Amino acid sequence: AALARLVAPAEAQQVGAELRLAAKSAESTHATFLEVLASPGILRIILVGFAVAFFSQATGCEAVIYYSGSILSQAGVGRDDMPR
Repeated sequence: AALARLVAPAEAQQVGAELRLAAKSAESTHATFLEVLASPGILRIILVGFAVAFFSQATGCEAVIYYSGSILSQAGVGRDDMPR
């Protein structure tokens, strides 16, 4: 209903059909939280994030945040791996 106010009715129906199709395909290809967490890329990102947060709290200073770019690059996380 809201989409029909923004675009032509025919286009709204087409977009609605595409959304329903995408929702059905997403339902058939879902993964559990543990499956996603166990994937090597995600697990590495989470562990590095926890390590940066832990050492930031453990040291009680901003040194870890200041050097986080160096820490991440030494951990093998490049600029292309980081979200923009």
